[in-house]
Amino acid sequence: MRSPRRRPRTSCLTRIHRGTFLVSKLIQALLLSWIVLPRLALAQRDSLIAQWCREVLDLLQIHVVIHGERPATPLSSTLFVANHISWIDVLLLLSLQQMRFIAKKEVQGWPIIGYLASQTGTWFFKRTSPHELADVLQATSLALHQGGCVAFFPEGTTTDGTSVRPFHSGLFEAAVQSKARIQPLCIWYERSDGMLDQDLAFVGHESLVFSILKLLTRPITVAHLSFLPPLDSSTGDRRHLANLCQIAIAQHLTQQSKCRLSSPHTTQRDISHRQTPPVAAA
Repeated sequence: MRSPRRRPRTSCLTRIHRGTFLVSKLIQALLLSWIVLPRLALAQRDSLIAQWCREVLDLLQIHVVIHGERPATPLSSTLFVANHISWIDVLLLLSLQQMRFIAKKEVQGWPIIGYLASQTGTWFFKRTSPHELADVLQATSLALHQGGCVAFFPEGTTTDGTSVRPFHSGLFEAAVQSKARIQPLCIWYERSDGMLDQDLAFVGHESLVFSILKLLTRPITVAHLSFLPPLDSSTGDRRHLANLCQIAIAQHLTQQSKCRLSSPHTTQRDISHRQTPPVAAA
């Protein structure tokens, strides 16, 4: 019996090199958040954060493929909603468009990451607390009304990237109140054979450190981001809008899975030579 094909892995030297530079980028982020960001105008802050995210994606050899009709930037008064697979999702979105994130309270306690998230404007709340939900809803509605962009993951947790959980509708009310545009996004990751990649899913009891170490072993990671048709928040109530977004993202993800099952498998070499350079080079 033939043994299973082993996935390509980076050399030990490459992993050390990447890890060292990643630590240096985190230190840089801390220094920027302490010293530089408070002194910059909002547009300059946004540009610097996006550049930092692109550099980290480049460092980790995460190649980003954009699908659909990407809106002209800069956008305003837009609520971005996406399925959630990994902490990498946040880097993908911030590298393309500056936005404030809404995250669960637990993220705030993550070493370094939680602090950096709070410094870049992330709002944290406990989903089981009606008071905290009301506060975040009010802040989100105000930000959207003033022309800002906000993003959140309405599943409330991560998945393995092959399906979509039911969407929580509470925060969609902010778009209704502010008459903001709603932009659904579908995220998925691709294996070297062209199939949906479940290995990057940040689920269960996996630690953030282990997830990062696992990423360092990958020669290349291909991330896909699809811009689905936007929704007018005046077309329904929050539950209806949440349902429309969930259906659109779930159907798109299913379609991608079927396309990959029916198409010839690609190889790691094929992916490496696509016209999909790391977003830092775009």
